[in-house]
Amino acid sequence: MKLMEKILLATDFGKTAGEAAKEAAALAEEFGSEIIPIHVIPDLDVPAVNMKMVKSAAEKELRRISSDLSERDFKVHKPLLLKGNPFYRIINQAEKHDVNVILMGSGDKRAGDSVKLGTTAEKVIRKSLKPVWIVKSYGGIKKIVCPVDFSSPSRRALKNAIHLARVLSAELTVVLVIKSFSGVLKGISDDLIRSMQKSSEQKNLPRFEKFLKGFNFHNVRWNKVIRHGIPHQEILDQAIKLKANLIVMGSVGANATRLSYMGNVAEKVLREVPTSIITVKAEDSVRLRFEAEMKDIHACAEQGEKLLNLGMAEEAINHFNRCLTINSLYAPAWEGIAAAYSQIGKDAEVKKYMEKVKEIQDESLARRISAEMLTKKFRK
Repeated sequence: MKLMEKILLATDFGKTAGEAAKEAAALAEEFGSEIIPIHVIPDLDVPAVNMKMVKSAAEKELRRISSDLSERDFKVHKPLLLKGNPFYRIINQAEKHDVNVILMGSGDKRAGDSVKLGTTAEKVIRKSLKPVWIVKSYGGIKKIVCPVDFSSPSRRALKNAIHLARVLSAELTVVLVIKSFSGVLKGISDDLIRSMQKSSEQKNLPRFEKFLKGFNFHNVRWNKVIRHGIPHQEILDQAIKLKANLIVMGSVGANATRLSYMGNVAEKVLREVPTSIITVKAEDSVRLRFEAEMKDIHACAEQGEKLLNLGMAEEAINHFNRCLTINSLYAPAWEGIAAAYSQIGKDAEVKKYMEKVKEIQDESLARRISAEMLTKKFRK
């Protein structure tokens, strides 16, 4: 059972590539991940002899990176050296190897670019359905900021941020930005603007509380912050104020229907990139994958307990249910399901499953008493 099984480490051998490699190594050690190093040589209009030299130099550098990683206590895949369009090749290999996350340095931007990212990094973020982790600098993840707007992408982002905060023992700040009407609407009285602002707050604050109740913050140090203003500016300001090491936010692709403002906000935040950032679209960076179907019911229950300790109550319930397919009268599995529901505050479900535990225990006691009576009878 691994929560982050594979990391695709895309390197361009630039200034931030080394920082990305350090981050990948730290994550691999924490999650037991496999790192897949990749470098893509872009199509260049150069003589064959020069291309041969470029390829040789790239092979040497990629081997060095792979060798450095191999000295650590995690698995390193054979390095991938490819030729072609860098962002396309990276996305293609991410899908081929079904990685949890594409991790890369922020890269070197071209003169005149509005986005403070290298061209490849920016295109990978836009086009990839896999989570993309852009590393500005490595220093450990101690503080995480996750902006939300109640949309599906931000819901997925918060789920990932919670898992990362839990495993990395980082502090998580969930940020809701309520748009400010001041300075945006022209020709409207201040009283009307204040009334509109108050109405927006009355609508969004209860939604925020309800939204947060849908998540399991078990064993996570976290807090919530409500800010007013222009969303991307407020998110950036909050990250800078907290000296956050990572921003985790949902986004949607350029060709997707925008159901919320977060897709546009993510793009604006990326233009500044004050710190490392993960963009989450269609998949989770932290996801559960079982390596094999378990036949040993005790080992199965142990895995369920581990999931509970990780705060993954829903996944734990699914796992305990797998235990019950082996033995429907296995009381620890029923107890585990009750504990999982307790963790997410579903008291009615807790009561129901604990009643089942008592029923099994009473039945087991009755069987033992009956067996003892039969034993005494035949001994006479």
